[in-house]
Amino acid sequence: MKTNGHQLRFCFLRYLLKSFFHPFFFSIWIGLTIYEFTYLQCIRHLDSGSTPKYAILANFGIIGYSFLWGYVWSKGTAAVKYWLPTLLLPISLCIMEFVNFTHILRFSFFAQLFHFPFWTVVWFLLWELLLDGCFAGKSESGSVARRFRAVCVCIQSTLELLVLWLSISIMINAVLNGGINSDAVVAMCQTNKQEAWEYFWGINHGAILVGGMALSFLLCAILFFLTRRRGYPYGSDRSESPWRAIWLFRLEAACFILIAVVIGWRMADMYTKRTSTWNTIKSYDVYRRDIEAFKKLLDKRKQIMDQYMAQHQAEVGSSDEKGIYVLVIGESLDRRYMGCYGADPDTTPFQTSLRNQPGSVFFDRAYACHVQTTRVVPMMLTMYDQYLSPKQGLSDAELSLSILDVAKINGFRTYWFSNQEKISSNNSIITSIAASADESVFMFDLIPKGRYDHKMMPILQDTQFADRSLVIIHLIGNHYPYGMRFPEDYKFPEGLSSYEQSVYYNDDVLRQITELFLARGAEMIIYVSDHSDAVSLGKGHDPRPDKFYREMIEIPLWFHASQEYMERKPQIFEKLRASSGKAVTNDLIFNMMMDLISFHYPQEEIRDHSPLSDDYILDRNQPKTLDGLLEIPSP
Repeated sequence: MKTNGHQLRFCFLRYLLKSFFHPFFFSIWIGLTIYEFTYLQCIRHLDSGSTPKYAILANFGIIGYSFLWGYVWSKGTAAVKYWLPTLLLPISLCIMEFVNFTHILRFSFFAQLFHFPFWTVVWFLLWELLLDGCFAGKSESGSVARRFRAVCVCIQSTLELLVLWLSISIMINAVLNGGINSDAVVAMCQTNKQEAWEYFWGINHGAILVGGMALSFLLCAILFFLTRRRGYPYGSDRSESPWRAIWLFRLEAACFILIAVVIGWRMADMYTKRTSTWNTIKSYDVYRRDIEAFKKLLDKRKQIMDQYMAQHQAEVGSSDEKGIYVLVIGESLDRRYMGCYGADPDTTPFQTSLRNQPGSVFFDRAYACHVQTTRVVPMMLTMYDQYLSPKQGLSDAELSLSILDVAKINGFRTYWFSNQEKISSNNSIITSIAASADESVFMFDLIPKGRYDHKMMPILQDTQFADRSLVIIHLIGNHYPYGMRFPEDYKFPEGLSSYEQSVYYNDDVLRQITELFLARGAEMIIYVSDHSDAVSLGKGHDPRPDKFYREMIEIPLWFHASQEYMERKPQIFEKLRASSGKAVTNDLIFNMMMDLISFHYPQEEIRDHSPLSDDYILDRNQPKTLDGLLEIPSP
């Protein structure tokens, strides 16, 4: 019996009413509403802001998701079985957000209550329209139609399987290693294959994670096999389908699809801040834009350098400032494991003896400004630091000036030697800064494997440094895995752990560097680590609040001046010595070097950011870390 358009429309409305008045609709709706109210009460002390627009959208998503449950149950058990994996998607994604992000604030909570259920509704309706509306009323004998429907079921199931599996995999990773946030995305952008491999199979419990992901994929595959193996549960020869009314009237179908997608997309962009997961994914684009902005500032920086030169031409032209200044940047070194800072056993015999020499100044309250090399080194070498207010960042042309730029303005020749793997300047601000040096050498270009720090010595010995030289040496230092940072045949005292052995070896490398440059007549040698590791806890470095530990930022910082420097600049050296008891974060190294080499500040406003200043900013403020997000309390 042929069904006319009016009957089909009535059928569609009848299904809608049955869905909205189905007991399952009310139970899911009430349950989610109670959950929403309970969570908001729990976070009241964290986030008391009013977000009425987000709340309206969130409840809109809850109603839509509740409708799906009512609709599926009204169609019978076969429909429930087929659509169960689809209905589990928003639940899985919401749980993923809570496990991956420990602090879900009000706007993020509302965003996930809107996005995950709403887009599940849109996804459900589109597939139901295709599977149930497209073929209803057609003969089951049509092999083309039957095969096309089977292909649609296969595509739908594959996509849903991947989403469900990825959400569960992220949960497993969050339990083992902590969640993936924007800092983790930036770190992954700036890492290399070898470093990623070492961290994945070491600190990040790679074997357990891979096993858990494989098991979760198997379980998800079994779920989809059991629920979808017979294909879509309703035959094509049904003349009465709630979706055939829409499908037969193509204009109505087009309008239905268009309105659903446009409304959802518009609402998402207008009001919600997106889910935490979406913002994390977007952080990659933000990171890439920051790098592009930094690179585009090259011309502006050149103009600023020319202006700086014109302003201080008399001083620069008449300056007799000469000598070699060396900045050695270490990696992942915790000063609590160094004998020169009181550790037992003494893992730093050279630095311990150096500390007792008259030209040495060791800072006992030095901290890292962040726990990621990619964040620390740009702040360490440029005018930008975490105490600037308002924060402008490296996208500001003047703040992006590096110590290399200032040195070149003052007639110094600049050198960069790195034992860290070279990453494309498209992916690293550090590489972009290094590229501005007159001469730059990356050990990875010369020795792809076995790049121990002492292998840099022949290159340093063969380099003819100018009378005015600024040399930056970036070591691999104590980077995890610690046992791979020194040769296997290197001799150590008995009883040292692998990390202590790396500290001992690093001390010997610093001895060779110091002796070489002092023999070359270096005015000053500076050593500072980028950050530390939570070695005592068996962890690396992690900026997430629930994974962050103070020992990740407790770093060594020392200066060793030549006798000639102390005689030429006694007042500056005495200021340096007097400041050794002050707190300092390594993003202020730029300012300290400006004072120690007697460079003119491009901005006088940041002069008090140096510990040598009489009005030192940290004399009246607490030191900070994590790019200013966290104050460092006194020990």
